[in-house]
Formats: sequence, C-alpha cells, structure tokens
Amino acid sequence: MAALTRAIDELRDLTEAAGRTRNAVEVQIEGPDSKVLVHGGSLDEHRDRLHDFNQAGVGWFVLDTPATTVDEAIDALHHYGDAVISRMERKSG
Repeated sequence: MAALTRAIDELRDLTEAAGRTRNAVEVQIEGPDSKVLVHGGSLDEHRDRLHDFNQAGVGWFVLDTPATTVDEAIDALHHYGDAVISRMERKSG
C-alpha cells in the first residue's frame, strides 16, 4: 500500500506542477481485489482494503461480478452493496 500511496502522491505533485489542483486527476484501480465476488473471500477484509485504498488516494474501484446475465450481475451488485458499501464509513465534506 505504501508504494501505491507514494505513486498517487507523485501524481498529485505532477498535476500541481502542471498548474492544476492536486486532486484534478481521479485515481481508479483494478486488481486482485476486484475479483472478490468471483473468487470469494472475506468481505470484511475486502472492505478494510477499500478503506486503505481510499486513504492512499484512490477514488474509484473496479468490481468484477460472477455473472453471465444482467440479472445475475444486478443480484451480485445488490449483495455487494449490502455486504460492503452499506457498511463503509462515509467521508464527510
């Protein structure tokens, strides 16, 4: 996580050096954690990782669903919303 934080800090510095505000560029990631619904795993640990990503400066996260139809994808996203998103702390401001 430290390497990701450093990379995002460097991106922010470069953005500012180019005359834009530090947060003008949003950061999105996709990686092994994106497949938590496909491969399984602890959603509590996953939620903790999302918090860590957010603290590092990540604003967007790609989530893969184990779906072959739109209805299955919607069901998976509802499950994820209930098990992960609804239990996350909200950022104020």
